[in-house]
Amino acid sequence: MFDLSVAATSMGSTHAGAGAQREREPAPETAPRTAGADGQESFPPHIYRTMRDDGSDLVWQPHKAYQYNKSDHDLREIALDAVGSGSRKRSPFLSAAKSHKGASRWYAMAHAKVPAGAPAKLMVRICVQTVGLENLIDLSTMAAQKRFFSKGAQG
Repeated sequence: MFDLSVAATSMGSTHAGAGAQREREPAPETAPRTAGADGQESFPPHIYRTMRDDGSDLVWQPHKAYQYNKSDHDLREIALDAVGSGSRKRSPFLSAAKSHKGASRWYAMAHAKVPAGAPAKLMVRICVQTVGLENLIDLSTMAAQKRFFSKGAQG
């Protein structure tokens, strides 16, 4: 697993920090969870993502989603389309798991589907504080999904 330093300049536009460091074991999530601005979202200190080892997942591509804030109806439509499309097309959102265990399941599925010659998959740990809660949308539970899709993340 790699520890990836990620800084967000606006929702969806991320830049990978130089010098990802390899770790043997994930650090235990003992730090307190961080609540979002609405008091509903709760995030651990780190989130985990499975991505291509060539870094292409972090190459910024323009998308209309980046002009909206989390409470905009249009962003909810784009998020719904991204969730429905799965991995069939590139999403403007970087999906991640809140736990190492959850990310490990995604990693196992992604690793099993790597065709010959395709970039390998790796798991990265992303610091929530660096990304910023304002750039995160919680869809981890049915309650979180209902909250976001019914009235927006700020509603």
